[in-house]
Amino acid sequence: MEVTTIKDIARICGVGVSTVSRAINNHPDINEDTKKLILKTIKEHNYIPNNSARNLNRLESNTIAVLIKGITNPFFNSMLKVFEKEIHKKKYSFLLHRVEEQEDEVDVALELEKEKRLKGIIFLIR
Repeated sequence: MEVTTIKDIARICGVGVSTVSRAINNHPDINEDTKKLILKTIKEHNYIPNNSARNLNRLESNTIAVLIKGITNPFFNSMLKVFEKEIHKKKYSFLLHRVEEQEDEVDVALELEKEKRLKGIIFLIR
């Protein structure tokens, strides 16, 4: 299965990649007819933006991480379901990251934040 890229959408619509980006991000600096054409083409070709690529250019992402130390704690299961539901309801991405017993959770959080540019971190530690 071939993956459609933002460059493909731009080529099909006869516009630049930055114009496609403006349409996707609902930027006001784009002609309304061009925007409609781009969004229609995106839908027709089942284009899904690459969030990893999008986040390279951002100072932060829309991801909330839940770091869990003591994953066998049954109390955390119900909490995780609530966190995931509420995070998705607010249109954020949910990232669950296990912290090993011998690891320092703050060090893990700092490394993860650097790598993922997180919007927030929730700690679950037994």
